[in-house]
Amino acid sequence: MSLELAILPQYLQGRNFSHDVIRLSFEPELFEVIKSLVETVGRPIKEIDCYLAEDGYGSITEDPYGNPIKGVQARQLKQALDKVSSTNLPWRNKAFLAYLNELPDDLEVWFYWS
Repeated sequence: MSLELAILPQYLQGRNFSHDVIRLSFEPELFEVIKSLVETVGRPIKEIDCYLAEDGYGSITEDPYGNPIKGVQARQLKQALDKVSSTNLPWRNKAFLAYLNELPDDLEVWFYWS
């Protein structure tokens, strides 16, 4: 069993919804950097609307483990992941890094662990 992570990028500044769900492939180094960042600077989100709700698109407040959804600014995540080598990452994670680098720095990125 491996931990799964879905990334939910904020759609618009000041709004708590995401129209995108980016699923990452398990990679220990990448997940550890993200987990550490979320634990140190992650901000709990009261509720967000996304495509991970039980009935499709709707509100969620926590992951399946009962932990609140947390987010960080895209700028913070970019800086943290800048030290991770993408050479041996699965294609899905490389695609996520490219996506992340195009996000505006002030948008939030939320994390859904399952």
